Amino acid sequence: MRAGWMRYATTWNGRANIAARRTGYIVNIRISLNDILVVGYPRSGNTYLARLLGDAFNSPVTGLGSAMPIATEGQERPGPYTVRQLHMKARRGLGQGRALVSAYEFDLDHYAGEYIAHIYRDPRDIAVSAWKFFGHDSLEVTLHNMVGHAPDAQDIHGSWADYVIGWYNASLDNLVQIRYEYLVSHPYLNLSIALATWGLPAANRLDEVIKRQGFSAKRAQIERDGDTRPYGRERQLQALRRGVAGDWRNWFTRREAEIAHAYFYELLEKLGYERDPAWWKSLD
Repeated sequence: MRAGWMRYATTWNGRANIAARRTGYIVNIRISLNDILVVGYPRSGNTYLARLLGDAFNSPVTGLGSAMPIATEGQERPGPYTVRQLHMKARRGLGQGRALVSAYEFDLDHYAGEYIAHIYRDPRDIAVSAWKFFGHDSLEVTLHNMVGHAPDAQDIHGSWADYVIGWYNASLDNLVQIRYEYLVSHPYLNLSIALATWGLPAANRLDEVIKRQGFSAKRAQIERDGDTRPYGRERQLQALRRGVAGDWRNWFTRREAEIAHAYFYELLEKLGYERDPAWWKSLD
């Protein structure tokens, strides 16, 4: 990984003591109030949102500790924030005395005003995207993985429903809920709402940010420089497979629809993705 200026912090009683160091490998890093946390279940649009926000703030995009996400870019940007792409779960009562328990767990009981964007997506589209990206044996296997019933080592992150509900039901001052489908269809509006909620100004024009980070523009950029990014050009391009809403209809059979209905219907209805309890019957 290319070295770059990174902020790290130790947060105590909601106060952040921020220092900086130049390093190519980051360890023992803790979140600060200058961090923007982009959290979401894998394949929910985390990469897209993190890159949009990093570009908007003219700030670097990275992960936590030694974990470098696909979205990592802009380490030379001089903006005042660090945008962190994470699959961090919302928990309570973890007993560690701090919000950041690990790169994968956030204790809501110790929230200290951190800026957080939770992005969620139709789990059926997540299933197709995860199946293609992670190379699971089948789409059906991926659906089982998304409730924590993972055969062998094919799990992606445990229960999708538990993950989404953990953040969706959290009541935090600086937590923004972003629906992936709306972000794709109305990126300017969704970015504007997030920045207004946080009370943070953009460093770059949002219309220009959206153009630079759009799927076709980003694919062209990664075709040119993908081998300089984490995991290389091929993996970076896989992460930008399609990004469209409703692609699951091109892949689901009646069998997979029945599984998805059994696992996800309550949240599909709650989040507004389905209103017909017999939706699965429309598939052959």
